[in-house]
Amino acid sequence: MIWRFLNNRLPKFQSLVPVYAVIVFMVYTWTIYAFIRFLPYWLNFLNMSEILAIFSYAMLSDCLESLGILFLLSVSCVILPAGFLRNTFVVRGSVIATCLLGAGIVYMATIPKTSPPPLISYILWSLAVLAAAIFLAFVAAKIRFVVSAMEWLSNSMIIFLYIYIPITALSLLNVIFRNL
Repeated sequence: MIWRFLNNRLPKFQSLVPVYAVIVFMVYTWTIYAFIRFLPYWLNFLNMSEILAIFSYAMLSDCLESLGILFLLSVSCVILPAGFLRNTFVVRGSVIATCLLGAGIVYMATIPKTSPPPLISYILWSLAVLAAAIFLAFVAAKIRFVVSAMEWLSNSMIIFLYIYIPITALSLLNVIFRNL
């Protein structure tokens, strides 16, 4: 009975993969950008083994973060009515993921490094972004051009899974061998 309920509420695997590709692209690409930005500094005092370890741990944390975001979107499908998220999961899930992760990237890139803003500003920012993401997801599924564009974009990003999943697997092997 529970399995039948979940099977009727959770999105199909064919819908999960494109949304996961969007999430993976944004999370991994941001981490690689940050890694490359710090690499010249690290080369002054870390050896290549330590730098590779940092990269491996970053890729594994990105994998967990990406799976966690996909899990939250899937749980949202169970909680929300099927007509809102499950039936248009590729479009709405991609819009929500893009909005939330994009806003997180913008926030992390723009906060001052010396004195972070108070917690209340972070909470207000998060609530405003969540409301905007939900609104945009609702509107996006109604506009035919946006639907086709988001489906094309999310299906096109599947190619990055062929790059980032092997990188994650190699990172996992590196972490396992380092900790034996």
